[in-house]
Amino acid sequence: MKIALFLTLLVTALFSNEQNRNILKIKQLIAQEESIAKAYEEYLLKEHKHPTSLQNLHDKEYLEELIKTNYFNIDLEFNSVETDDSDELLTIPLELKYHIKDEVKTVNENKKAIARKSYIYDFYNLNRYREYTKVENKKIEIVLHSKKAENISTLLEKGFVIDCENGSFCIENGENLKYKDEFGNWLMFDLDGFSISDLGF
Repeated sequence: MKIALFLTLLVTALFSNEQNRNILKIKQLIAQEESIAKAYEEYLLKEHKHPTSLQNLHDKEYLEELIKTNYFNIDLEFNSVETDDSDELLTIPLELKYHIKDEVKTVNENKKAIARKSYIYDFYNLNRYREYTKVENKKIEIVLHSKKAENISTLLEKGFVIDCENGSFCIENGENLKYKDEFGNWLMFDLDGFSISDLGF
């Protein structure tokens, strides 16, 4: 009886210890994603375009350490889709790849694989430890914190180029958005306070 109780306590302790290690690893993965999301917003504010890769963030010194993989052997990268007219991948703005599976396989006494929901999945999908990212519909969305970054992102997603020499939009001193209207006149807006609807789009 004492041996059975001891074995039960030992198995429970080992499982609990493994579970705690895995939760710590998920927290580290979330911290990596948060670091990437902060760098993404900085890049957007200073470069006035969406970064295309983690390498892009690292090369321009927005991301100190190039984070590629982690304990779960997950390649951290932006989400992307194939374009219709080529084999080229198009980066989806404001999204990181989601890799955690919602089921894990366990084997019962009869050696049959049983799918069950994973506590790793549940913990990863909590938005409790996230500020610059959020999980929604199996997507890791980057949450922009400044109105300036949101406005820049919205313009880019609508297909506009922000370039003082060749575009119809220009950002001066990181504060003012200039827009060239159809008559060639530059209109100026406060980047932090304007709405896309102010431009008539």
